[in-house]
Amino acid sequence: MKILLLCSAFNGLSQRFFVELTDAGHQVAVIVFVNNEDLEQRLKDDPPDIIIAPFLKRAIPDHIWQQFKCFIVHPGIVGDRGPSSLDWAIIEGWNEWGVTLLEANAEMDAGDIWATRTFPLLPMAKSQIYRHFVTDAAVACLWELIDKLHNGQQKGKPLDYANASTRGRERKPLPATARTLDWNTDNTTTLLRKIWASDSLPGASTVLAGVPVRVFNVWQADADVTKLRGRSGDIFARSGDAVCVATVDGALWIGHLRRTDEHAKAHVKLPAAVALAEALPALEPLATLHVTHPDSAWLERRDRIGILHFPLLNGAFTTHDSLALCKLFKQATQDEQLDAIVLAGGNDFWSNGIELNSIHVADNPAEEGWASINAIDDLAEAILTCQNKLVISAVNANAGAGGAMLMLAADRVIMRSGVVINPHYKTMGLFGSELWTLTLPWRVGTETALALTEDCMPVSASKAASIGLVDGVIDTSRSAFLETVIAQVSEMISPAQLPTNQQEKYLNRHGMRHERASAEYRQNELKKMHANFFADDMHFSARRKAFVMKHPPCKLPDHLQRYNLICSAEVLAECECQ
Repeated sequence: MKILLLCSAFNGLSQRFFVELTDAGHQVAVIVFVNNEDLEQRLKDDPPDIIIAPFLKRAIPDHIWQQFKCFIVHPGIVGDRGPSSLDWAIIEGWNEWGVTLLEANAEMDAGDIWATRTFPLLPMAKSQIYRHFVTDAAVACLWELIDKLHNGQQKGKPLDYANASTRGRERKPLPATARTLDWNTDNTTTLLRKIWASDSLPGASTVLAGVPVRVFNVWQADADVTKLRGRSGDIFARSGDAVCVATVDGALWIGHLRRTDEHAKAHVKLPAAVALAEALPALEPLATLHVTHPDSAWLERRDRIGILHFPLLNGAFTTHDSLALCKLFKQATQDEQLDAIVLAGGNDFWSNGIELNSIHVADNPAEEGWASINAIDDLAEAILTCQNKLVISAVNANAGAGGAMLMLAADRVIMRSGVVINPHYKTMGLFGSELWTLTLPWRVGTETALALTEDCMPVSASKAASIGLVDGVIDTSRSAFLETVIAQVSEMISPAQLPTNQQEKYLNRHGMRHERASAEYRQNELKKMHANFFADDMHFSARRKAFVMKHPPCKLPDHLQRYNLICSAEVLAECECQ
């Protein structure tokens, strides 16, 4: 079928739909719904068989859903209606939630139902629920829809509130008061729900250390930390850049904040201690604690396998993060009790490369960007040049830009089915580094490497395996993936297989370089990256600003526009991203 994906942003769910449908042989185009004129012209030039909206924040114009079959993905159970579906479910403490795929009509979220799925609503942030559960449930609904259309079904099931199984209802947008933290009356559970319901946008509002902020990325403090707390609402401890705030019945660690005061240098999400840097000295002495938390990296040892976890927020590496990871990796290479190192990344994102917010707010963004890319390159080169351990990238979640290239520095790359990667940099105005000019062409060939980096389109796990980008794909759940990889790695380092795998590692590394040192590839990449950071062409700085400030697009992004106009993959490989 000819399918048009209509979305407010080409986000993770929209990309998952794109790769699933494209891999299945459907002809898929993408429109980021900026204005009616562009959409109407696109439909006139090349009318689709159906329109699917995986992520849409505005209503489809009446004359369009009346002309084409239009299907909407709603992140709520049957009968749920309104723009704050997951927010309400988290605030109210539902144990089960769902996704409904319905046909557009004159009433928002009230059309005929074509498919629905439910899932357990675990205690986690809205953004995590969306990535972990909503996406998989929506894909299951997508394939049910496609099967029904192929079988000739013409209508879905009407929404019926008289049916006892219809548990949802129409809701207004979640009010600002429900996102405001009251440290004097809200218990820890209530605070968590408010923050989770507001993560990653718009954040829960409060005042910390006298500064108005939005709160993100929180977790409950354990009993040992809670014993140190003072007055509710006060910051009393710090671990890395996370701060701990007392509650009426415990304490919360806060990983990130966005200042909303008029004196803030930039209203962007930053590590909590960085955002409050001017206010924290007045609160000293703070207890400085070293605790393992969801926003830190650590090395786990399992028999003769070291597992490097780096579940950083949005998979993004600050300069400090990259330096810390490199130090942990080198420690693992020096551990004689280990034969293999598994790069586990995080469960929300494996990695998305360098972190842009900290670069944007730096006194000298170019210098900070330069420091950050050199730090992540140190990690990439350490992985690539490691000689005494087998290194395996275990990719359990999406990856993009420098993160998608960083995983290629390992000896083996194993990916979970359902993962989507974006192995390109150009949409951010960067040439890229992480030694990709060495590892990517070696894995997929020069022509395919050019297509991937110039095309700027997402790639599914199965497609990545078919072109040699990854070595294997495991079709299993998120929770079972890492254990499955560890079992495979245990076989790789068994006495019977380890010598063969070590010899293969040596031959691959020797053949990859084409008699050139890895440092030469890195030097050439950094020469171009230096121009990206310091040259007065404004490409990177302008795109970085639009990204961190969440500016909506004023037109269809160039790479999607080009994809809509040109369907041939061969021609796409020859095009330049603007």
